[in-house]
Amino acid sequence: MGVPADMNSAQLDHDTPRNPKNKTVSPGANSNSNIKIRAKVPILKNLGTRKMDLNQAVITTKYVIEFKSKVVYVYHSRDGWQFYGAEKNIEKSDSRIVSLKKILLSNPHVEKILWIPEDMEAWINNGKDDWLTGVSS
Repeated sequence: MGVPADMNSAQLDHDTPRNPKNKTVSPGANSNSNIKIRAKVPILKNLGTRKMDLNQAVITTKYVIEFKSKVVYVYHSRDGWQFYGAEKNIEKSDSRIVSLKKILLSNPHVEKILWIPEDMEAWINNGKDDWLTGVSS
């Protein structure tokens, strides 16, 4: 008997297999352009008039996840959500992909701005949990 699956998790996988069983299919690239997020079961949360899948993958940093930095900047791109702390000079190697649920558990104040549409950003600039929003340039 194997280990039970974590039903609150998501996994990254190749969208097009790198070694497809069907030899008529071209192998997929081993790059970010060939990523597919596979969620076990969507966990939906009511946020006002919207339902959001808490298993959806989001981008953040090691500072938010590993060092418990407070999220002070959020960007909702066409590709999904991005959550950042106040740290400057973030390197690509500092990036982490986690579930929206993990962000909400560590930074519950973020729930207040999950209404923002794509191409919009939100930030805290006063040390409180008061969010300001604007269109990303």
